[in-house]
Amino acid sequence: MKTLLLIAAMMFWGGTSGAQRSDVVGGPHGGKLQEVAGVQVELLVGEMEVTVYVYSTDNTPLDVRDFNITVSIVSGRNHELLQLRAEEPFKLTGNGKAFLRPYSAVKLYLTTPTGMTGSVEY
Repeated sequence: MKTLLLIAAMMFWGGTSGAQRSDVVGGPHGGKLQEVAGVQVELLVGEMEVTVYVYSTDNTPLDVRDFNITVSIVSGRNHELLQLRAEEPFKLTGNGKAFLRPYSAVKLYLTTPTGMTGSVEY
C-alpha cells in the first residue's frame, strides 16, 4: 500500500515536465532548435557527427565562423567533449570518437562573437 501511495505521489508531483521539454522545437534542418545567449541554435546529432546551425531571433542564418561552440556528450560512463569547427559560413560540425547513442545527455556551450556566453541541454 505504501508503495502504491509513493508511486501515485511521484506521478502527481513529478508529472512529465522532466521527461518532456516544451521549449524545444524543430529547426529548418530537422534538428532541435533552442535559444541561448541571444541566438537560436539548431542541433543535429548523427551516429558520430554533431552539426549546429545558428540563427538570429528572427530566424535569419548567422555566419558561424567567429562563434565558439563546444558540445558535451555523456553516455553511460563515456564522456566526450567536441569542439565544433565552421565547415561552411552557416554550419559547424564535430566528429565523436565513439557512436553517439540516442539516450546520451547532450549539452551545448556557446560563445558569440560579441562575447555573450550560454549553455543549453538537449
